[in-house]
Amino acid sequence: MTAVLHTPAAEPHSRLVLLPGNDLSADFYGGLARELASRGFDTRVLTLPGFDGTAPLAEPSWPAMVEAVLPVVKEGLGDDGVLVGHSLGGLLGVVLAARIRPRALVLLEPAVVPWQPVVRLSAWIYRRQVVDQDRGEVKLQGPGFKRVHAPEHFPAAVLERVVQSRSQTDVNTSRSLVQTAPELYPLPFEALTMPVLLLKGDSSGPWIGGGIRALHRRLAASVRAELQVVAEAGHWMANEQDADIAERIERFLA
Repeated sequence: MTAVLHTPAAEPHSRLVLLPGNDLSADFYGGLARELASRGFDTRVLTLPGFDGTAPLAEPSWPAMVEAVLPVVKEGLGDDGVLVGHSLGGLLGVVLAARIRPRALVLLEPAVVPWQPVVRLSAWIYRRQVVDQDRGEVKLQGPGFKRVHAPEHFPAAVLERVVQSRSQTDVNTSRSLVQTAPELYPLPFEALTMPVLLLKGDSSGPWIGGGIRALHRRLAASVRAELQVVAEAGHWMANEQDADIAERIERFLA
């Protein structure tokens, strides 16, 4: 079951759906949702099936996740909505955008690895670096991430919520998404005809940054694609620079 957190805009001009990162629930993006709503985006943030206590899919896999989330995203976007994906949600966003054709696609630190042979390894490395699985603690950095987040921007309650969300995530879902990621490849880049905005945190590190730059080069060959760097932001981005991110999305779509 996909859970939806709706943050309505007082004077909406566009619909927006945000797909979350790995182990992150919809309420992690509450601040960003409010910033977007204040700019007229009627915002819906999803919690994916199997995450944060939501009912998992009967047989979780990437193809099954895409089919389960597709109708929810399509309804949330309406006829002319904006699709936003963060990290793992960025990979999901690329696949869904090829089928739904939203007005625009926004990718926040997307975990879109252009090199299929290392997709599974990359997903495993991410999980090992971001969360100490034995101690249940959120890590601040790792070899592939110069900084996942800046602790001064994250109250203890926010980090505790991430740990809680992960503890309530279905283990089989997490494992299956790692194991079946190669099944999404080759990614449907040729079907992406909408403008794409890529936002990279300036402190997220070289591993994800290399993937984002390669993705930008691939997209820019066929569509309007912009790569922008958000100052004082790590891989998580949300809760660090919510107002800046919302403003960049608004300007891109103007």
